Amino acid sequence: MPENNTPVARPVASPSAVRAICAALATALACGVVLQSLLVAGFLSMGDGAYLRQADRIRDLTLTDIRAAFSTYSAPAETGGYYQPLALLSLALDARLAPDPSAAAFHFHLTNLALHLANVLIVFHILRRFGASLWVCALGGLLFGLHPIQLASVAWVSQRGTMLGAFFALLAINCYARVALHGRTAWVVPATLLYALAVMSNPLLIPLPVVFLLLDLWPGKRLGWTPIVEKAPMFAIFVIAAAIQIMVHSRNPGQVTGELGSFEVLGGSLVSFVVRIFQPSAVSIFYPAVRGSLSSAHLAAMVGVAGAIVVISIWSFRRSRPVFTCLCGAVVLVCPALLDAAYASSLLGDKYLYLVLIVPLIVIASSFELIARPARRRLCLYAAGAAVAFCTAQSYLKSFTWLSSRDVYEETVRRYPAWPDGYTGLVEAWLQDGELDSALKCAERAVVVAPQDPDIQFYLGTTLLLHKDGRSAEAIAPLRKALRSNPNWIACLQNLGVALVKSGHTDKAVAYLERARDLDPDSAAIRTGLGHAYLRLQRPSAARAELQIALRHRNDPIIHLGLAMAWAENDADDQARRHLAIALARDPHLAERAAASPALRRLGGEQELLDDRDVRTPTPPLDIELPAARRAGGPTG
Repeated sequence: MPENNTPVARPVASPSAVRAICAALATALACGVVLQSLLVAGFLSMGDGAYLRQADRIRDLTLTDIRAAFSTYSAPAETGGYYQPLALLSLALDARLAPDPSAAAFHFHLTNLALHLANVLIVFHILRRFGASLWVCALGGLLFGLHPIQLASVAWVSQRGTMLGAFFALLAINCYARVALHGRTAWVVPATLLYALAVMSNPLLIPLPVVFLLLDLWPGKRLGWTPIVEKAPMFAIFVIAAAIQIMVHSRNPGQVTGELGSFEVLGGSLVSFVVRIFQPSAVSIFYPAVRGSLSSAHLAAMVGVAGAIVVISIWSFRRSRPVFTCLCGAVVLVCPALLDAAYASSLLGDKYLYLVLIVPLIVIASSFELIARPARRRLCLYAAGAAVAFCTAQSYLKSFTWLSSRDVYEETVRRYPAWPDGYTGLVEAWLQDGELDSALKCAERAVVVAPQDPDIQFYLGTTLLLHKDGRSAEAIAPLRKALRSNPNWIACLQNLGVALVKSGHTDKAVAYLERARDLDPDSAAIRTGLGHAYLRLQRPSAARAELQIALRHRNDPIIHLGLAMAWAENDADDQARRHLAIALARDPHLAERAAASPALRRLGGEQELLDDRDVRTPTPPLDIELPAARRAGGPTG
């Protein structure tokens, strides 16, 4: 047979598909340009530290580390605790790829922003799948990506669970759209798997199957028992995830830490949610809930909003299914966040609203072409464009307040000068920057604002403990006051123990350090401090036991120095020399402390290093804890 040289025809993307891809990429690029300043932000003190410490413990991603991620939960401030193993693994992967997690904030922020832009692309595709034009998809994607309520989730590294969970949830919605619109029930399987991944990233997404039922109602128009029966696997995951969250919350019982009760915080948060969505300029970093901040007008608004939601839902179920789906879809995704009101010292923040716009956007996009008159459609597009432009300007300006903890809390103190938590956050930011004098002034000012606040007492004591003028004795009283609010406050126990050691009361300090160790047995810092305290009490065997465990978690020169002292006290000179050599090789400043130890001075071979007194910055003897999660209690495992 003659050879056929006719070229094989290859499928070529249609012009409409090419335009859609270009429009989606342009939408994501626009969001990235507006939010690019977040890439140079640092780690924020409000939660980032707690998550990063958890991630750093499993950064090797061994089978044991992965098992640990699935057997622990996170207990950040103002929540009842979250079981989110995939979020922890994601942060651990970032920590592994970044050589120094404490100085690699760019790497973590890049992942957060990349997830956000991926979510914008998925939203664009979802709206396109529901029949929206390119202009509607682009405006919807921009509104989702650039509404100021999204800044908190993108800027906070600790919100990785929100970003990752939303990624899986949006993919699940995209898969389920084929079921709702075309009845392709085979797509329920990938939607279910993605739903499981979403709740393992962020348990606040547990109600997602209810959102699928709403999409069946509109625009799917799928009635009867079939949509419910086909979601049986999803509801099984729903029950399991809810049971896990109930168990986690039972280990971290709710305790309102602000001046308002749970009902007031819940109602105020609901009103505040509505206001923030429709008035982007009202978006703030924090929303204090202090006595007097909710006037009678606010309380009336709380009742009015709640009543309006109920009335409109009942009316729209019979008269307008799109309105019912839009309203209920937004409320369903917010409901789990409202359960955290019992743990909040402020109205719940924007991080709980990341996906609140997705169902309204789907309903609007699917209903847009039903507008009969082209002139009205153009008017709606112009209005949407104006809203996007306003949100873009607000997000661009507000993004610069998220660059550092100091920027965040200076803005907070300017906006709420009577809110104690603003001052404690600013104190912590000053401490992290090493500005001890500024931190002390801010802590003293905070005491004037709220003298009975345990957090303020904790930060005042911690600042005095760190101060270069040696004011450890003054730190004991405020730390003891803070500890009365929660006897299991790990960081307070640790810092009080350090203050007592530095003040010469090592025998009293050991009890507090041992209690902190029992509550957090994996903390290398606590075990290091306890080991050095045992050395001061001439208990080298106990010191060696603590320091050897600490060394498994953190290879630090101060731990090697403590082990050298402990081995030397037990006349194990070879082991002592080995640890001393490692300590001095990694930190020559430790020579002065080593020279002060009689047990180490009698060792041979290191005498020239021990006699080196040209040391101006000796390493502090014990670690001080600056927790991001305040009043943190017992273990999270």
